[in-house]
Amino acid sequence: MKADFSNVSILQYYHYIHPHEYTFPGHRHYEMELNIILNGEMEIPCDNTVFTLSAGDCILIPSMVFHRNRSFGSEKTEMIVLHFLSTEAEGFTQPLTAKMTSREASLLSLLIQDMEGENPTLNTKQTHSSPTSRKLFEVFLSFICALPMQKATAKHGHAQTYAAAVRFMDAHLGTSLCLADIARHAGVCPTTLKKIFSRYTGMGCMCFYEELRLAKARQLLMEGLTCGEVSNQLGFSSQSYFSARFRTRYGILPSKVKNK
Repeated sequence: MKADFSNVSILQYYHYIHPHEYTFPGHRHYEMELNIILNGEMEIPCDNTVFTLSAGDCILIPSMVFHRNRSFGSEKTEMIVLHFLSTEAEGFTQPLTAKMTSREASLLSLLIQDMEGENPTLNTKQTHSSPTSRKLFEVFLSFICALPMQKATAKHGHAQTYAAAVRFMDAHLGTSLCLADIARHAGVCPTTLKKIFSRYTGMGCMCFYEELRLAKARQLLMEGLTCGEVSNQLGFSSQSYFSARFRTRYGILPSKVKNK
């Protein structure tokens, strides 16, 4: 795994135990995220790839990548989640997965103890971190990034169909696809495609497609394109319709998005 994280700021730290068949609603955000599975199994779709993680597995999720967590199997799932920023990670754009060795597990124990104190509490959230925690986390990230990257695995039979559908959407963000177009490309009927997207994203197929388009729109606006240019490039029927959908999704008008 090739990535370099330094000058890390921990924004949020969570220690969870999720019950069997727990599902966390999907989202995307500007900070990066690390998920560490301590016990149990977790299915994590990240944009167009579905990962199945078990005890000892980690996944690093880049900024603005859609992800959703679903626990399964007979056991409860215990996991650590950290949201963070790093000034040296602008080129980090693809999820990275690895399995911890005893070295990373020992360092993680120290990080948990520093974040939670002598008596770790489950289902806790921390928004403050000490300099020691930040340094431990930086070293932990460097160790994880030096491990061999694991291939994506998915136990559900429709994972590949989902991945194919999202890749097709990504390649046609300016086309205004319909449900039938996507289902035809994925090789399933529209009803099956709806069920697949409900499982992996928690939303309808077309809602997910619109979210992809609006996320791309926000990226283009931050790169300096005008509202009109973005609306045309992404195939919205009019600039006013684009502005309305953007405001509904992000709570601001696209004209208010600041360039990087």
